[in-house]
Amino acid sequence: MSEKYESSKEQVAAIESNAEAISLAAYRGFMEFGEKGTVVLLRQNENDDKELATWQIRYKPLGQIESMLSDWRESGLQEMLVRYNPMTSVVCTFLYPDGKHSSFHFAPEPSPESIYASLGNPQNGKSLEDELEDEP
Repeated sequence: MSEKYESSKEQVAAIESNAEAISLAAYRGFMEFGEKGTVVLLRQNENDDKELATWQIRYKPLGQIESMLSDWRESGLQEMLVRYNPMTSVVCTFLYPDGKHSSFHFAPEPSPESIYASLGNPQNGKSLEDELEDEP
């Protein structure tokens, strides 16, 4: 029996349905680790639900990706992460139980900048505007 995997259209639908949670995970993960990375969406093959549980959305910094995805360079994920600007875009990777994966690079709504402005920096509690005012 062959494994069922989502089509690109189904994956994009899952991203759209969970855009706010994915954006928040990307923002918090980047601020916490201070390193580019990807939001990994852990998917079970038998679960067709577009709504993701909290445990299915995880930020993984660049330094941890190689141990998770052995072919991340060959698959183009490395190049995608090099281009990734964490203040304006998000890299989202679907990871399945057998290790198969696919990735997307997108600008979410609301943008990470507006999330940053409204929620502030989790490291110091200041909003983007407060931090800009503090700069010499």
